[in-house]
Amino acid sequence: MRTLLLAAIAALMTINSAIAEDHFYVGSSLTYQYWDEARFLPGLADDNSSLLGGAIGYEFGNIYAVELAALSNLSDTDSTGLELVLYNFFNDNREGITPYLVSGISRVDLDDSVAILDETYNGIVGIGFSNYLSEFMEFKADIRLQGLLNDHYPGGKVLDAGLRASLNYHFGSVGSSTAAAPAPAQPAPVERMPAPEPQRAAPPPAPAPAMQMPARTITVELEVLFEYNSAEVAEAGSEMAQMAAALNSQSDLTLTLEGHTDSDGGEAYNLLLSQRRVDAVKAELVEAYGAPADRIQAVGYGETRPIADNATAEGRAQNRRVVGVISFEAAQ
Repeated sequence: MRTLLLAAIAALMTINSAIAEDHFYVGSSLTYQYWDEARFLPGLADDNSSLLGGAIGYEFGNIYAVELAALSNLSDTDSTGLELVLYNFFNDNREGITPYLVSGISRVDLDDSVAILDETYNGIVGIGFSNYLSEFMEFKADIRLQGLLNDHYPGGKVLDAGLRASLNYHFGSVGSSTAAAPAPAQPAPVERMPAPEPQRAAPPPAPAPAMQMPARTITVELEVLFEYNSAEVAEAGSEMAQMAAALNSQSDLTLTLEGHTDSDGGEAYNLLLSQRRVDAVKAELVEAYGAPADRIQAVGYGETRPIADNATAEGRAQNRRVVGVISFEAAQ
């Protein structure tokens, strides 16, 4: 999509700039984006971002403009976006500073290693001002809010805020600074042809049924490690509190706790020990943090799923662990 947008901009640069009031324009923008923490997995909320954008637009009579923009992240958050917005200017002479309203829709793609949903569709509203630096060069600045359009979102309500500045080049004169255009030449008379008989429009095709998205599963490594041959829960940090808060705030979330051991001891004993460990973590979540017990499943796997080498003390320590898996129904 970004390649198509750049190709369209390059093609427009070859158009003669002497276009009337209704005309195309191209531009670039810089946005400082305040991401809502509800977009991210518990404990993984990312910093705010700076977004660089390119845009192509069409302006109607100095009152309205439609713009398609592609955005790419300049900061640590791996994000891209597409926006389709409508500008509504408060007056049509465009002299000096002209306020405007902006509204539209956007698609945001975030890194799926930190975001609850890596692709979302959003509504946009905002207010700003426009000022022509010259006959063809325009500066815009606005503040815009971006809210999620998904009916059902595991992270709760989402509302982002952005501060944007953009510079646009118009392929046509705008405002009173434009020189008066010469009167157009009268066209030669054209013989009128009789209008064709109206054709009956075919009925529109039935809409395709909405696709049901499958349940999405997210694995979160808990910082819960155990001493040798022990099922006593040590200090678990903030991860358990964040998991409990997520379960309490979203009724469709479920949590599966998986218990593991190292390879010391017999397989049957290690299976029992892993179940004791995972039961202890579940009890800690329910009793200490108020998590709903009916949406937490505890399963012990013994020594069958190591993540490190059991031949070393360091590897065995890493294998004595509990892992949490959060599941939810993704929005349609």
